[in-house]
Formats: sequence, C-alpha cells, structure tokens
Amino acid sequence: MPSEQTNRRIYGLLEARNLIHEAVELIKDSLYDTEHLKHAQAYIIPHLENWAEGNHNPYDYSILKYIEELEKEDNELRERIRDLDKL
Repeated sequence: MPSEQTNRRIYGLLEARNLIHEAVELIKDSLYDTEHLKHAQAYIIPHLENWAEGNHNPYDYSILKYIEELEKEDNELRERIRDLDKL
C-alpha cells in the first residue's frame, strides 16, 4: 500500500491524465471541419496522447511511467525502513 504522499501524487497524475484526454477531445471538436485539424492530428494530439498513455518505449516518460516509478520508489523506501527496524 503506497504512502499517503505517494497516493496524493498518483491521484494528481491520474487527474492530469484525465484532463489531457479531455483536452484532446476539445481540440478535436474545436478544430473539426477546419484545415487545422490535420496538423493537430499529426503533431499535437499524438504528443498529448503519448504523454497520457505512453508508447511502451522504455526511454520515453508518460504519466503512467511516472506512476510506476513513484510506486517503485515507495516500495523500496518501505523495504529499507523494514530492514532498519530489524536491526
């Protein structure tokens, strides 16, 4: 179970992810039937979607990758604390 601080951070990242999805839909709706939609679909939208979802490239970071890293760091800290308690 992640710490309260890690949970708050994860919640914030998940909220940001939801807002990015909303932003993508707003961009699509706002540019629908304009010449600008193709540009947005080629550059802006994929970048936002990659940030929100990731593309499974281990060198790229996404919100999901940050969540994984926060959980990993939290687990490592808990393990170190358990080890210290054993001393």
